[in-house]
Amino acid sequence: MAASPPTAPGRAGGDPAPAATAGTLPDVPLQGLRLLLVDDERDTLELFTQVLARAGAVIETAVSAEEAIMRLEQRCPDVLLCDIGMPHEMAIRSSVTCAR
Repeated sequence: MAASPPTAPGRAGGDPAPAATAGTLPDVPLQGLRLLLVDDERDTLELFTQVLARAGAVIETAVSAEEAIMRLEQRCPDVLLCDIGMPHEMAIRSSVTCAR
């Protein structure tokens, strides 16, 4: 018995979900999206930065809660992606107030 490709929820007629091929990214709308990535592991930041930038996002990074707060005070990103296991991450949670 052959397996059928997965279908995306809500897709008409059971059309298969779009899939990425080897070496490509799925078609996602990240072009121009401003992201602030916060992680104390530089390797993780580098990996996420490479992948998300290839998808068109504009990336800023921070390696500490303090640095993230400083960046948030300078510019409010569209998305804040933060490692919740970082030391002092509660400071980010309690001080994130981006005015639009």
